[in-house]
Amino acid sequence: MKNKTVAAWLSFLGGPLGLHRFYLRGMGDWLGWLLPIPTALGVYGIERVRMYGVDDGLSWALIPLLGFTIAGCALTAIVYGLMTPDQLRKAFAGFFRASGSLHRLDVDRHQGVGFAGRQGRRTSFCHGYVRQRDAFTAV
Repeated sequence: MKNKTVAAWLSFLGGPLGLHRFYLRGMGDWLGWLLPIPTALGVYGIERVRMYGVDDGLSWALIPLLGFTIAGCALTAIVYGLMTPDQLRKAFAGFFRASGSLHRLDVDRHQGVGFAGRQGRRTSFCHGYVRQRDAFTAV
């Protein structure tokens, strides 16, 4: 079981680097890996202002990326902080496992959900991948 206080603080302090997503969803979370990109672009925009002055147009296009990322992560921290531990457990139930890491298709197999999150029949790729993985682990 993940701690909601740790998740909220990771989101607030390390959110622009995706740390809260890695804590709650594991290292396979693709959005966690993408979060540092707008953060780095925003920091680059700040450096451009320092190097070229406030008249640089590109820097003013890049700086809001950092601000939006920080604001979004701060709001996520507030949401995590206001959740009850039971709500957090339900929201991330598919991602919690005793071993600490989780493959998203394991959750899909148990919930009967395809890649797009729809209930019902899985996509053929997902179904084939699960069968292939099960056959491999059965050996």
